[in-house]
Amino acid sequence: MDDAADRKAKEVIDFTKENDSMGIFLVAMWYYFKSSGDLEVLKEFWELIEYSAKWICNNRDNTGMLLPCAGLWEDFCPRRGRENEHMVWSSGVSAYGMKVASEMAERIGKDDKKREYDRVYQDLLHSIKNNAIKNNILCRSAETRHLDSSVLTFFTWMPLFDPKGTVAAKTIEAVEDRIVDPVLGGVWRHEESIVDMGDTMPWPQCTLWLAEAYLAQNKIKDAWRHLRWILDNTSHCGLIPEGLFGKGLPLGTPIIPCCHGGFLGAMLRHADMEGRKV
Repeated sequence: MDDAADRKAKEVIDFTKENDSMGIFLVAMWYYFKSSGDLEVLKEFWELIEYSAKWICNNRDNTGMLLPCAGLWEDFCPRRGRENEHMVWSSGVSAYGMKVASEMAERIGKDDKKREYDRVYQDLLHSIKNNAIKNNILCRSAETRHLDSSVLTFFTWMPLFDPKGTVAAKTIEAVEDRIVDPVLGGVWRHEESIVDMGDTMPWPQCTLWLAEAYLAQNKIKDAWRHLRWILDNTSHCGLIPEGLFGKGLPLGTPIIPCCHGGFLGAMLRHADMEGRKV
């Protein structure tokens, strides 16, 4: 490989550097187990659960957070003229992953791992509080006071913080004020979006996270204000686009986009299945 091709390959690798995959896997395993009660699956996948937990333990620095990376949106990397940051999303999903890994370890009788994973969970949570909460707002990373909509998940389906506490209230207030689109409606991915055109526009998935945060606070009217925006921006066949270029101009509608699955998941989490209502 010549020097130019080698540099290009390294840029691609750096562009996709995200430190959230292990935490995401642990959370997915937990939700599967929680819904199925299948202990045999935990035993079958224990080696991978243990590997993921060990990776999280070994990829933190002196801040206590996960090593800096490009973040959930892959924006904060040299290829896009940014630096990697200690992202709350990466550390938060890893913290919740370690919390549930501790619970999964307990279910299959691995008490030593339960204690180890719980300690790392507590350390990660403490580090997020120390580094990324500024003026009672849960910010994008340790390096900035800017917002990222993904932190809203830590008040809802990955609960690291009290959804009715001061940090949740102040963060939601800041999101409404700073990254809800004043013209199109909906929520931007994060503050300081200055790259691709679609990145500066509202995304249904991000809007869903805000709606669920309101549901956790029992603010039903505010939740439905944002859920209605998502429904108003679905395609005629019922699919929800990943994002919007502008009014009526969707940015990508794959067969099952992430936000479509997220919307269904939110409905199920808040559904009265016997009463057949949400």
